[in-house]
Amino acid sequence: MKTMAIHPEEWKEFCDAFSQINKGDLMSVEHFHLDGRHDYVVEEQPLQAMTLDTDDACSDMISLVFFKEGQRRISHVVIEPIHLRTKEDAEGRKFIQIEAENGVTIISFHSGKLPEQQFHSEFASFGERKEVNSGIAPS
Repeated sequence: MKTMAIHPEEWKEFCDAFSQINKGDLMSVEHFHLDGRHDYVVEEQPLQAMTLDTDDACSDMISLVFFKEGQRRISHVVIEPIHLRTKEDAEGRKFIQIEAENGVTIISFHSGKLPEQQFHSEFASFGERKEVNSGIAPS
């Protein structure tokens, strides 16, 4: 299974691109709570939007909105995301896994697409040494 961990600095761009190319595509969302409970948020419902909100002073949030004509709008909010990963298996099934303060959310879909932009892995700089200016002149 091909997996990519999206760098947090690119989550907004990823969410915007994902919403744009998948609006109206059928998706399912499962939420695994930290206490072990498991919910099916939606099953095979059309996506309206996936957005990252960083305006709240306390927590960042990823919101998923689903809407089918003649039915009520369904929203799911991921509070304080920690990791955002995309996965695609050999059969073309695609998944987005979001680990957060309020549990793990998994979005699954078949007909939609993952954004084709080249996003950086959250581990891209792992092991790189960064220069830090300590204010002390070298001897």
